[in-house]
Amino acid sequence: MPNSSFATARKTMVDCQLRPSKVTDQHVLDAFMTIPREEFVGKQQRALAYVDEDLPLPGGRCLMEPMVTRNVSRSNSRTCFTAPFKKI
Repeated sequence: MPNSSFATARKTMVDCQLRPSKVTDQHVLDAFMTIPREEFVGKQQRALAYVDEDLPLPGGRCLMEPMVTRNVSRSNSRTCFTAPFKKI
């Protein structure tokens, strides 16, 4: 999937998953628009990086679906989106 397709998928995730669920905090929306979820999953899962489902990661972990990530971030304030991420 080309980078432009990921950018489109990212925008679609924000517009079709987050905004309809009443996510209005611009900091949160900006974070979801800039964090490249496809870089945190294996190559075979990159096309699924923006679907509304958890994606399995190595070591029994998972990339949480966008709304769950948003809910966790809300309980942890904005620091959740400013902490460094580890790409796989």
